[in-house]
Amino acid sequence: MKQLVSILFIVAVAATGFSQLPNKAKKLVGKWQYKSGAGYEIWELNNNQLKGAAYRVSKNGDTTQVESLVMKRVNKTLVYILETNSQQGDSVVVQKNSFVGIGNKMKFNNLESTVPSMISYAFGRLNRKKLRIKIQYGVNEDPIILELRRYKKSNT
Repeated sequence: MKQLVSILFIVAVAATGFSQLPNKAKKLVGKWQYKSGAGYEIWELNNNQLKGAAYRVSKNGDTTQVESLVMKRVNKTLVYILETNSQQGDSVVVQKNSFVGIGNKMKFNNLESTVPSMISYAFGRLNRKKLRIKIQYGVNEDPIILELRRYKKSNT
């Protein structure tokens, strides 16, 4: 009987671990502004996957979409797809990278390329309105850390 209870407990813990990751990811839904004021990200839940876009705001106020983002679950693994748009001369160059999730955190490794090699998303410990994105371009390089805050509409 003790063995049966132990097995059921382990199965319940394992099932809970798999369900927690999508719930964390779903908390991304909404608009997030970069702390520096240089842009924002918008995430929407669409057909059981998160779709997002990153925008940059220039000093003169022009807004440009620079990334398309998708986070979805494939089997029991969270996958992150990043499509970057960059202007080179008169044309737009699109680069697509796919990342695979690690454990039950929103940390993703790029298995196809080393640039960027890792991206992770983490909410503030006590404040879910703060978001930190770490981007590691090289294995031996320090990560770039972006801090975002959940957008709140002003009453004016």
